[in-house]
Amino acid sequence: MASTTDIATELERHSIATEPERHQIAPDYDLIIVVKEPKTRVTSNGQEHFIRVHEFEVAAAVMCQYKHFEVVSFSKQWADTGKDFYEVKRVDLAALEIWLRLLHGCLDKTEVGVSISTIWNLLVLAQKYNFDGHRPELKEWFFAWYAENIAKHGSINELTCRELLYPCYFFDHAPGFAAVTKHLAYNMRGHIEEHMPAGVDPIHKEHHMKNNRVIGEAKHLPICDLTHH
Repeated sequence: MASTTDIATELERHSIATEPERHQIAPDYDLIIVVKEPKTRVTSNGQEHFIRVHEFEVAAAVMCQYKHFEVVSFSKQWADTGKDFYEVKRVDLAALEIWLRLLHGCLDKTEVGVSISTIWNLLVLAQKYNFDGHRPELKEWFFAWYAENIAKHGSINELTCRELLYPCYFFDHAPGFAAVTKHLAYNMRGHIEEHMPAGVDPIHKEHHMKNNRVIGEAKHLPICDLTHH
């Protein structure tokens, strides 16, 4: 876990010190989850690299129930806040915030403006921290995400369909699974295969194997049968 001095030194080395971006999850927070996001911007002198610090204000009692968080010794203090902190590295910020809001009971199911990569990263975080990816609230949120970002637009391309196969399967979204599988059955040559978005960490192999057994048989099923997934 990095100390406050380490973070300050890194900011100084990148020649910029900006105010942290705060994400309030728990109003009575006693723990700050810190994420350092590398950024680049173009200036008159060329490219400038800097670090944007994000602070997620959470309740330690909630987070200590989960893998990695439960063994953290909250002895360090972040800046002059008097709060304990824990640094998370290499994380999809949107996926992390969705999980934190869900765990604290404040997930807004209308906030669905995220990419397919973030959907996959929700599942990556579930595996990494032992979050329950099958929680009904997350399933409801995904259904709302699909309705707003996919169903509303009608047609979708082959790559998007392949990226949606696993999330639709995982969240048991039967209409979505049927729609993308039908599209691929008619438009994709060869075996139907899912596609993981670039930059997403691998998900446990067993999940993929189970999924591939289902989608691999899709071309041999009557289309009406797909709706009964």
